[in-house]
Amino acid sequence: MGILREGKIRGSVPYRQSQAVICLGEPSDAARRVLLRDGIGPRGPYEPWALLLDREALVAAGARPVLYLSDEELLATDGMPARFRGRRVRYEPGSADWLHEREWRLTFNDDETPDFVLTTDAVAGVIVGEQGWMPPSNFDEQPLPHELFNYPEALDAKPRWWWDGTDLVADGTFALRERYEYQKWFLLDFMGLI
Repeated sequence: MGILREGKIRGSVPYRQSQAVICLGEPSDAARRVLLRDGIGPRGPYEPWALLLDREALVAAGARPVLYLSDEELLATDGMPARFRGRRVRYEPGSADWLHEREWRLTFNDDETPDFVLTTDAVAGVIVGEQGWMPPSNFDEQPLPHELFNYPEALDAKPRWWWDGTDLVADGTFALRERYEYQKWFLLDFMGLI
């Protein structure tokens, strides 16, 4: 929910790394169904909540596929600049095999803030785990007029898919501006202002 409210994805430091990156997955349709239905190994199914991002917008921002390297290759590339080091992932067939994730990363230099701000071009849609789900508005929590709607415009009118336990089903759009207009008029009427 934080990503939806803040309108950005914050980087974090992955296991065995020293700088923050943003990790992204590009599973095939079949792999996505397996991840959501069965999961991988003992972890179990992934929660069916995801923000779908446009590949071209991510590439323009600097996202690239990760570099799968052996322990020897990781050691040999320790001196690379942070932006390149952040794309390295340990790969040892049989013990550390992450190829199913088809991972991409958005990496940053040491002096950069590891955030990716959501734009209208970058957001392609949303996967939700409950049919018809919409993010709660501040009106649902506290009816303060200046905080009625604080979700980024990048999410408005984007396609929404619902995971029904078997597959993704088209589930309308995030009609956030429309919802805001309804809530604004409801609040103004409630306050006797219209």
